[in-house]
Amino acid sequence: MTDPFFQLDNDRILQDINSYESESTSTLTDRDRRDIARDLERIMEALDTAGDLQFDGDPMSDEARESIRAAMKLGLEAAKVKNKERFTPKKFRKE
Repeated sequence: MTDPFFQLDNDRILQDINSYESESTSTLTDRDRRDIARDLERIMEALDTAGDLQFDGDPMSDEARESIRAAMKLGLEAAKVKNKERFTPKKFRKE
């Protein structure tokens, strides 16, 4: 199916999105993923023990907590990939 205004093929767009996601996560090893999960758990525990987070005076819902968790996970993954690119010596880079 194509969009008449942009003349874009939906399958092509989804394929591009999937290839971008696989490129960004392909540089993370299993150890990196474990480190990210451990850091994420530590951050979420710190948020839980700090008391109720509130937005406009209302306590944070479980849905909001999961949204924060997902956003933090994406941020930690992006930071890990960026740091690996930046701090890996040239002789060990796979290019």
